[in-house]
Amino acid sequence: GDNIYNNGEIEKINQVFELPYQPLLKNGVKFHACLGNHDIRTDNGVPQVKYPGFNMQGRYYTFTQNQVQFFALDTNNNADWQNQLIWLEKELSSSQNPWKIVFGHHPIYSSGQYGSNKNFIKIFTPLFKKYNVQLYINGHEH
Repeated sequence: GDNIYNNGEIEKINQVFELPYQPLLKNGVKFHACLGNHDIRTDNGVPQVKYPGFNMQGRYYTFTQNQVQFFALDTNNNADWQNQLIWLEKELSSSQNPWKIVFGHHPIYSSGQYGSNKNFIKIFTPLFKKYNVQLYINGHEH
């Protein structure tokens, strides 16, 4: 998340993504983005969801790489939490992969400036234990 700082303007994509990561992109490295709070400042992040280089299949989505299944979340305040959480539990419960990694922009636990999110702890901790999620990756603390 916060893919296009400061306000998520897709017009900056060449400057902040395509040029800096050109060597990786040329070598076929695929990026999988999620939306951060700065990204939704412009058109609620829709242009970034549609941008092919971010490989987003929606505001939340899953993909598999070898034996690892990744689950991308929209952790912003205006996310469709009800449907997203139903989707996440369905996807986690049906996953046959030995490794499950969830990522979103905002932290669950943090000793940084923003601290831990009590609501996220209440929602995600039991869900991740139930379905054996090994890792949650976030940004936001920058």
